[in-house]
Parts: sequence; structure tokens; C-alpha cells
Amino acid sequence: MSVPAVFRRVLEEQDPDWHKKGDSPNVIVVYGAHLDNYLECYSVETMAEVEGMLDDMDDADPRKDMMTDMFLTHSAELSVDDTGRIALSAKLRDWLGIALGEAAYLRGTGKTFQIWKLATYEEIHGPVAKGAQKPDFNPKAIFDELRKARSAQQEG
Repeated sequence: MSVPAVFRRVLEEQDPDWHKKGDSPNVIVVYGAHLDNYLECYSVETMAEVEGMLDDMDDADPRKDMMTDMFLTHSAELSVDDTGRIALSAKLRDWLGIALGEAAYLRGTGKTFQIWKLATYEEIHGPVAKGAQKPDFNPKAIFDELRKARSAQQEG
């Protein structure tokens, strides 16, 4: 499947090995039980952040084993080839419920991106062709609230 150029640039910027060798960037695909209907894709840098947070957890915390299982045990590292594609293994396609050659949808979420079976995404979120559903709130007002909270935090 083709990875959009904007996502590839982030993967390149956040893969220290890509900077050293100029090879294809890597992406870590998580398919843990906490995900419903999609795969979550992390850059090398973002996954290192997740690993660091897991390392910081107390070994006696029962959530640590569960989190390790969800994010590390159930993950696969893939390379983006020189044509900008990644090859999902049969295991990942089966987990996603997508047949070889079937349409997928990539959804950017900030530090990660998701891979959905297109039909599943549209069943849950509506047709992709229509774009995002119109919210019942003003998104710019939300940013105003967040800016005020950040400003107060920095001042305090």
C-alpha cells in the first residue's frame, strides 16, 4: 500500500537510521487489542517515546505488562520502499480484515497515522468522499481554549 508523501516525510525525519544511511524509513505498525478496526502506525522516534514511557513504569504495575503487550509485542517494523509503499503481511491484513488488493484508508492523527479497511472506516465515520462530518461546535473556539490553557500553564 502506498504511504502518502506527507506521511513519508515525517517517517524520514523521525528515523535516525534513515538520516545515517539514506535508506528507506521504517514505520512501526501496532495491532494491539486496544485498537478497534484499524492499525496504528508510529515513526521510529514516536515509538521510542512510547518505549521510554513503558520503561518508566514500575515493574510491579500490572498495567505495564498489558501496555507492553499492546504496543511492543503486537507490533511489526516495516520499511517504506523506494516507491513509497509498505507491504502489509498476511497477519496484519487478516487482523485488519482486508483482502490483498482491497481498498484501504490512511487517516492522519498527529503523531501517528491509522490504516483502516475503507469499507469499515466508511461504515463507522461516513463516506470518505464527503470529507469530515461537520462538527456541532466551532473548532477554532476549541483552539482558543487550548491556547489560553497553554498560556496559563507557561505563566504558572
